[in-house]
Amino acid sequence: MAKGRQQKRPRDPEQPKKLVGGAYGIFVDENREEMMKSLPAGSKFTDMAKVASSRWKEMSEEDKAPYQKKYEAKKEEYDAAMKKYQETRSQDADADAAVEETATPSKRHRKADDAVVPSSAEKQTQQKVVSAKRSGNKGPQELAKEVNRRRSLHARAQRLGLLPKMLELSQEQEIVAKRLNETKVLKALETSAGIVDLARSKLLAA
Repeated sequence: MAKGRQQKRPRDPEQPKKLVGGAYGIFVDENREEMMKSLPAGSKFTDMAKVASSRWKEMSEEDKAPYQKKYEAKKEEYDAAMKKYQETRSQDADADAAVEETATPSKRHRKADDAVVPSSAEKQTQQKVVSAKRSGNKGPQELAKEVNRRRSLHARAQRLGLLPKMLELSQEQEIVAKRLNETKVLKALETSAGIVDLARSKLLAA
């Protein structure tokens, strides 16, 4: 019996989605509603795509320039979100290690005369758990729950296509100063149709 093709590794739902379509993709996103309204009732997305492609080809480079500029700005947002994602993944891995470390008895818990000197990695793990407890009085279980809540939130934001915007907006100084967490930022983006400026205004006005 022939071996089946190797299954593709599932994509992490929290990972920021790569931008596709370039400046043309921005053009379609901004004009989709208007183009759909211009078509007969019952028209499909493919019909709108044909109209969009035709309009784009007829546009001059000067007319396309604003969309290219917006794409470059979104590319910067994506790069920042990707960097944040990688940092978050590293933090989650550290938290998981901390939970496992405290949940599993080790030689360090023996009597002093039988104790084994912990490695530098073990010392770092212990320090992270202690720091977490001191900063928020959170034990290993609470720390694990917090990690899971954050993963769930990021997965939801990713499904909505709002993860890069949520991560970027939640790091803005004004948002941080008001202590607005990622849950509130995502909610503001959802009620603002993903428009960052509108979501920011709602958050700062709250």
